[in-house]
Amino acid sequence: MSKQKKQKNQQSLNLGIIYPQAAGLDVGSMNMVVSYPGPDGVQTVREYGAYTQDLHQMAKDLQQAGVTNVGMEATGVYWMSVYEVLEEYGFTVTLVNARHYKNVDGQKTDVQDCQWLQQLHAHGLLRASHIAQEQYRELRTYIHERNVLQNQKSDTLNRIHKVLTQMNIKFQHVISDIEGVTGMQVIRRIADGVTGVENLLAGIKTDRLKVSKEDLTKSLEGIFKLQYQTDLKNHLIAYDFYKKQMLAYEHLVKDVLKKMLPSNDAQQQIKEKTGPTAEHFVSWLNLAARPKKSGGKVLGHQKRFTNNTATQAFRMAAQTMWQHKGSLGNLYRRLSHTKGSKKAIKAVARRLAVIFYNMVKKQISYDPKKVVADEEKIRAKKIARLQKEAEMSL
Repeated sequence: MSKQKKQKNQQSLNLGIIYPQAAGLDVGSMNMVVSYPGPDGVQTVREYGAYTQDLHQMAKDLQQAGVTNVGMEATGVYWMSVYEVLEEYGFTVTLVNARHYKNVDGQKTDVQDCQWLQQLHAHGLLRASHIAQEQYRELRTYIHERNVLQNQKSDTLNRIHKVLTQMNIKFQHVISDIEGVTGMQVIRRIADGVTGVENLLAGIKTDRLKVSKEDLTKSLEGIFKLQYQTDLKNHLIAYDFYKKQMLAYEHLVKDVLKKMLPSNDAQQQIKEKTGPTAEHFVSWLNLAARPKKSGGKVLGHQKRFTNNTATQAFRMAAQTMWQHKGSLGNLYRRLSHTKGSKKAIKAVARRLAVIFYNMVKKQISYDPKKVVADEEKIRAKKIARLQKEAEMSL
């Protein structure tokens, strides 16, 4: 090969610049360091504060320098305000996971993080984290805060249980739901200083409680002291506050959903959100197998982890099937015996996801006959296999 051809091949292997007007931004709690190509082509590194006016000034300077794409790395939630300001100014922002770009092989030496980010982003070597649209971010904020309040309410309910235990009241153990109407009425009377079983149950309907009158009477006999009643009253105030705040966030969630899914085309948008096929849906849930292939052979399957709330819901539902008497319960027990409980949970969760998808997508009710038909096929295969083994043994 001639020297000229070697030089051409070497040149063709050079990494091209995909984003020539790219900037790299390292986000901190109180300062921002940004690297970008200046008008004269010389790399510029500048440091800004983290106050809102500093973020706007940084965005204006980047605009003036002709920057169009910004790759930034941050920890925690520091990136959110920076992202919104840059988005407001029309930049294409790529939020980078630090673990991804630090795995890119290279000798960074004295180059700052922002310069390394800018260099990698210019060559298109950074993978963007998924950032939802504004309406979805708003919805996620409301749902997250409601979940936080729900956890705080649960903690407060545990404290209420503890105070009742200290009073040696067993009422919370003999009824199924202490948060029900009857349960909360009795607890509020205890907190108000009411004593005596007759006074605590006066005017309260106890017919629906699945407990005998004798056990109910015994459960409300306790040690009524002022400190316990005071603690109970304060916990109930906190409990009511969390419930009120949860309800307020639920109204906000409904308002956002109404904007996202107008009533006139709600059904069409639901169909679009559920995806084109059931296979796509279970793949999105990370419940579909992802085989590792090499040379046309399947060498195994990749393990995938997800924090998807819908996936967790299907897996939790599948885990309860171990004692179910229907076909799904049989599937769980059969797979658990042969392949282990983890694989059984995933397989049943996938089956539940497909059933759910068909009900929502096709607007049809659950048909247990289809699942039973699958069981009959499995039983027929098992019988055929046993017959074949019996013939071979003769």
